[in-house]
Amino acid sequence: IGEPPADAGDYERIMNEAVQNGLISRIPQTHIYQLHPSLPPFLRHRLMESEGEGGVQKLDTEFIKFYADFATQLHDEVRNANQNAVSIVEIEELNFLRALRIAVKTGQWALAQDIAQTLHEFYEIQGRFREWSALRSSLLDHTGREISIDAPRNLADLWMFLLGNEANESLRENRLDDAEHSHKTIIQYLQKTLSEPEAERKIAVGYHQLGMIAEERQQFGVAEQWYRKALEIRERLSMERDAAGDYHQLGIIAQERQQFDVAEQWYRKALEIYERLSMERDAAYEYHQLGIIAQERQQFDVAEQWYRKALEIRERLDMERDAADDYHQLGMIAQERLHLDEAEQWYRKALEIKER
Repeated sequence: IGEPPADAGDYERIMNEAVQNGLISRIPQTHIYQLHPSLPPFLRHRLMESEGEGGVQKLDTEFIKFYADFATQLHDEVRNANQNAVSIVEIEELNFLRALRIAVKTGQWALAQDIAQTLHEFYEIQGRFREWSALRSSLLDHTGREISIDAPRNLADLWMFLLGNEANESLRENRLDDAEHSHKTIIQYLQKTLSEPEAERKIAVGYHQLGMIAEERQQFGVAEQWYRKALEIRERLSMERDAAGDYHQLGIIAQERQQFDVAEQWYRKALEIYERLSMERDAAYEYHQLGIIAQERQQFDVAEQWYRKALEIRERLDMERDAADDYHQLGMIAQERLHLDEAEQWYRKALEIKER
């Protein structure tokens, strides 16, 4: 008693004793423990008594910094649907949310953005779109939907992330005028406040999204112009991961124009980057599109191979909404081969997901 634990075994024995006494609980099949819900308020009260308000504020500051750093470390892995990273965020979700609330309350906008960006990827992966939408709206209530050109830079960065994300949701829901207005608002802000090299990276995001909006309106010439404006910046600044998104969309434009050879070239340019950077989630979209190109050429065996490559990733990463698209296309392949029972099975697998 009173001596520090000597090794990991000592720590584990202490933690297990705390479990037996009901102070904490252990998450099954892990070495992760959770405090009993009544314990944090009690400990916070004791800290307030012993250290005062300054001690509590210092603890909150360290708490925010830790979870902001943690969120940054996890972001790319969560975005790529790494199951270990997603599981960690799921376990730590309440702590991330608490850290985010404190960061916003105390005006630590950069740390708030670090946490919010990882939570966004997490909710997207989990299909919890309404929860993210509600959280984003709450954050926008704090930043404001309009921002002055002399606003603190970190606040403006968070505002741009949230407003741009909301615009992307508007695009998915076919509220194209709302999406266009938001992206143009961000671009205008950037052009007024930042020097050209600093602004270009973010302006390229706006150009790309304006291309998506034009594409949804079937304005393919306009869309291509926006994508090429974004691509010029990204290639010049060696932003190859972002450039891959432009290559993909230019492939879509070429495909819409029945220019399948051109489309294939764009998709393969994007795929080379995603495979080299081990971005499986993004690579799956290129596999799927290459399957469509092969299917358009009546190369059904080749098409099936591409769809199955995409499907293997999407099933493994629990990307069921996207997997439904692969099921549908595999159903079409089976139907072309007059394997009607097999086609029906694929269509029903897709339908079950779409209806749910």
